[in-house]
Amino acid sequence: MVRNSLFQDSLSVVLALLVGWASLLLLSAWGLPTLVGAVVGSVAFATLIAAHLQQRRAGTADPAHRPTIDARQAMWVLGALLVVAFLLRAYHLTYKPAWEDELWTWRNMYTSSYLELLRVAADDYWPPLHYLLLNTMARVTGTEMFWLRAPSVVFGVATVAAIYWAAMRLLQDRVAALLAAAFLTGATLHIEYSQEARVYSLLVFLTVLSSAFFFQAHRQRRVSPAYVGTTLLLVYSHSFASWYFVAAQSVYVLLAWLLWRDGKAFWKGFVSQLWVLILWLPVVAAFLYARSAHQIVVPTGWATGSGGIPWLPDIVELYQGLMVRSWPGAGLMALLMGLAVAALFYGLYRAGGTASPEQTPAPEDDPKRMTEVLLYLVCWSTVPLLFSLVVTWFTSLDTFGANRYHLTALPGLVLLAAAGTRFLGGKAPVAAVAALAVILPALELPRYYQLNRAAVDEAARIVKEHQVDEDEPIYIGNKFRSFYYYYRGVHPPIGSPRFDSLSAAYRVDETREEWHRLAAAGDQDGLAELSATPGSNKWADTYAYERLPRRIHHEGFRGLDGYLDWIRRETARGGFQEPYWVIYHLGPLEGQMVKAFEMEGVTCEGKVTYEVRELMLWHCTGQGSPAPSG
Repeated sequence: MVRNSLFQDSLSVVLALLVGWASLLLLSAWGLPTLVGAVVGSVAFATLIAAHLQQRRAGTADPAHRPTIDARQAMWVLGALLVVAFLLRAYHLTYKPAWEDELWTWRNMYTSSYLELLRVAADDYWPPLHYLLLNTMARVTGTEMFWLRAPSVVFGVATVAAIYWAAMRLLQDRVAALLAAAFLTGATLHIEYSQEARVYSLLVFLTVLSSAFFFQAHRQRRVSPAYVGTTLLLVYSHSFASWYFVAAQSVYVLLAWLLWRDGKAFWKGFVSQLWVLILWLPVVAAFLYARSAHQIVVPTGWATGSGGIPWLPDIVELYQGLMVRSWPGAGLMALLMGLAVAALFYGLYRAGGTASPEQTPAPEDDPKRMTEVLLYLVCWSTVPLLFSLVVTWFTSLDTFGANRYHLTALPGLVLLAAAGTRFLGGKAPVAAVAALAVILPALELPRYYQLNRAAVDEAARIVKEHQVDEDEPIYIGNKFRSFYYYYRGVHPPIGSPRFDSLSAAYRVDETREEWHRLAAAGDQDGLAELSATPGSNKWADTYAYERLPRRIHHEGFRGLDGYLDWIRRETARGGFQEPYWVIYHLGPLEGQMVKAFEMEGVTCEGKVTYEVRELMLWHCTGQGSPAPSG
């Protein structure tokens, strides 16, 4: 199938077009004239087509003549990728201010007692592994944001090495393994979560280790302590990991048994997962106890409500957000994964559903092995998201909206795309994919680093210089939440006298009870006053860490209807009748906030507009009042 010349010619043309298109966009993204980009893209396209035609004449334009690389060369390339991965993840590590989820991490790890940490984690949705790691490190290094983010960098770089190792075990092809490492090296989403003081970098690292050990153990028909250990760490790092990854592996075990009727492999896979589930029960028990005792301190509004039922466009958008954030990149990944899926169905068709011998594992060069690998990668890449989709459809818990909840599927997608490169004909298409592995991340980096501390500082400077008085309300959109932490204070080191006094204050039961009483009564003013006291920080909202002025209003992912309701409530309480500020990100989500202002007829007398990078600031300096709607 894959050796058909017309088929391989078509693949080469498509890949050459993607390289040309991505080159054009790359130069435009970095500020070069469009004409220059068009010339460079055309040259890249012509070069790849010429290389393919030369291979075609030489009779080497098929997968049997893929480029090869020896072990020593592969180590040099992998080493270079690890250096690049480190630079991308360490660059401007402390440049972006901490945001609310990072401060939630800070809140949960910031204690001098491990028992206190476990108790707080039991009142949370997330298991304690990451908090234990950061707390232990902070006792030596301190609580500065650099040290709290540093482990994410380490695990992010380690994941690049881990995915090469996993690809070698699954795909047994050095070129494909290096391409998988290259894809992950430049994955913008992975870079982003390798720079935050959050669990997701550790989560992806453990996912890769667990997956490789799982597939090896399942194929060898045994229970693997390495699999049980890494997967146990995985489910103790994030609550959703247990849902997604165990679900994906269970589906694969079931499908493999239905296809090949290998009872021993099915039984060993079942026992391996049973061990993980048994050892995970303490976290489940602690969560259920805290839930029944009404001591959950995480605000659940982020994960509930009528966010709408996700359908095909939402699924495509989520996959694109996980892998790449450009259309050439989406086209490349769709092409490569399509090749892998086609090869899977071809392998299943050739196998005809016949059973493999149960007494001995199939040899490593058995064609059935690649079919098993591709089936596993498809399960890994799709079942977690389908599981989340079902949860969102049939419950009030919205687990589909945030791509970070699906990061366990990211390595599977990368490996599935790398598996697709095994079916490219000759060296020219593989060279095109390697070029795209470099071009696509470079295309995304300018966009990734746009909203940074410089924009935050400049916007804050403008407000301070041009505000009529210090009490003017400031309404900020979700993308500009960094402004929320402009006034951020730094907590004292764990073990210092000031820390001990705060730690003692955290344990004051009266403060916790007062917090719950005010929350139940809906007393927002009382909650705001309580949040300003050190003793409330363990039980109050995360924003209490910031000592924020109460005039700053963060308007997050509300959607148009939510913004309309918010404006009506704010208007009813007398808002928008004194000088105020509106700061939003120039994008479609926060464009809804601006549209809501227009639809509700909110006036902005004496309007002065400032633009800082991709941020827009309105200063309504006059005595503005709401105009009649409609």
